[in-house]
Amino acid sequence: MYMQTNNNGIRKINMIFDLFIFIPGVFL
Repeated sequence: MYMQTNNNGIRKINMIFDLFIFIPGVFL
């Protein structure tokens, strides 16, 4: 159970990081 929740949290963080990398790439 704990590992599953941890994995979900990591996945959300990865999505946020992808947005931070992707959005400036679009505007630049």
